[in-house]
Amino acid sequence: YVALTNSAGHGNFYGHVLRLVEDRDDPEGTSFRYEVFLAGGPQSGLACPDNLAFDKAGNLWVVCDISSARLGRGAYKPFGNNGLFVVPTAGASAGDAFQFASGPVESELTGPCFTPDESTLFLAVQHPGEESLTADRPTSRWPDGGDAVPRPALVAITGFRR
Repeated sequence: YVALTNSAGHGNFYGHVLRLVEDRDDPEGTSFRYEVFLAGGPQSGLACPDNLAFDKAGNLWVVCDISSARLGRGAYKPFGNNGLFVVPTAGASAGDAFQFASGPVESELTGPCFTPDESTLFLAVQHPGEESLTADRPTSRWPDGGDAVPRPALVAITGFRR
């Protein structure tokens, strides 16, 4: 699987995820074909897929990276903050994106990684509030709230069934 975030210069505003399939389904093969597994856009609910991870059940976890300057504007108007999505790769819902988490204002989620027992998912939050015009009036106060300045952080999401 390969995430292609977007190519706005070529009219692909939303990106897509490709699946590489070895010829004759031979994992030792030296040639392959590819297919679009998931197309970004309003129909799928996500845009600009950027980082990928798999869980042991074979589900694909996708984090998105719509530029903060474009969030909620133009072609990206239908989308809220960047998010984390789980996409089954088999079964009746294969290729359907389900939003699992949403990033703070003007942030990018990145680096999804499960612990070996899959009880915890680590996820980095980059540049929350990056479109702030001045340090004294940030557009985000994440993660501390109140009067704090926005800061990047690593979060741990727990509670997964083992």
